[in-house]
Amino acid sequence: MRFPLTYLTAAGAVLAAALATQGCRLDAACSDLDPNCAPLAFLAYAPASAGYPRAVFTANVTAGTISILSVNSSSGELENAGAMTPTLPLSYLAAHPSQDFVYGLNGGGVNLLSLRYDASARTLTQVTNAFSAAGSALSVHIDPSGNFVHVSDDANSQIHTFNVVPDSFQATFSNTFGVGNNPRKFTYATIAGVSLIYVPLNPGGDGIESYTINTTTGLLTVAGSQAVAGFNYELLVRGSAGWLLSGDGRVQAMQLDSLGSFTLSGAQVNPLTSIQDCVLHPTLNIAYTINNATNLMTPLELTADGAVAQNALALATGTSPFRIAISRNGKLLFVTSTSDNLLTVYRVDALGVPALLASYPTGTNPQGIAVLETR
Repeated sequence: MRFPLTYLTAAGAVLAAALATQGCRLDAACSDLDPNCAPLAFLAYAPASAGYPRAVFTANVTAGTISILSVNSSSGELENAGAMTPTLPLSYLAAHPSQDFVYGLNGGGVNLLSLRYDASARTLTQVTNAFSAAGSALSVHIDPSGNFVHVSDDANSQIHTFNVVPDSFQATFSNTFGVGNNPRKFTYATIAGVSLIYVPLNPGGDGIESYTINTTTGLLTVAGSQAVAGFNYELLVRGSAGWLLSGDGRVQAMQLDSLGSFTLSGAQVNPLTSIQDCVLHPTLNIAYTINNATNLMTPLELTADGAVAQNALALATGTSPFRIAISRNGKLLFVTSTSDNLLTVYRVDALGVPALLASYPTGTNPQGIAVLETR
């Protein structure tokens, strides 16, 4: 799949002109094997900005709405810009790398919606319903190229693959792939040029599986597996190092390779009593975890040999925290809490230490979070 010229960056346009002087061309339909043809997908998105995000969204399940909060580009403070009502109440959200679209998932089945953000009007508009099926969707993920959406189906132990359509950015159903029992939140990684996806399995003791991703079709091929005790939830990845976090508070460090193999690093440790959700800092080996029993957000410093230490004091969240997200510049953390209907925001300093910024009201029962960055 190739994206249209309208989504080329300025740098991509300069490169296109340079290629033209050498008798090369940019062509949305070209083959990757054509030496005189540069595929657009490699030029589609701007490099990471150090600035604050443009907007943050929360999926408010009981209210059936999505809260829209714009972000001040200078201070990082949020402002409530209202809400929109999709055709289905959504549980989980994911931002497309174009930073113009959000994909939402209804957790009561497998129902995927695509939505377009208008930054000038600060509005979110539903583009389409992409797919509807029986099941229990747990998370929605967009691969780094932006070409594919993958949905974790907990009830059916499956991953559903969708192709992202150029121009409209609608997600069209492509394939369903059976995986191990009860797949949780999964992680994309590229190791030695190989695109991989890591799928933790639950309930406890099932471990984790790896799959290679066909970068043309988005389809998966089994690569490897590893038994790990615990209610495995999410693998955090930095380079070839990984840390598997489980719902019962355990952390297992491991080394990863391009074959999808796992090598455990040190013993499994149990620094926390529970982990509801977690996120890795963009540049530091710090995992931010939330506990919906204690209503705390705890930073953990991770090492490749398996040692885990608390990076800073745990901070209070709202009541019953559900999801956590971090901005691309690593300066803002966002936590939804379902019992008091809040999005709590923290500033993060250069050492990765968070401090409370403010809490913002949302619709009833906020769960998923999506962050659209500055392009």
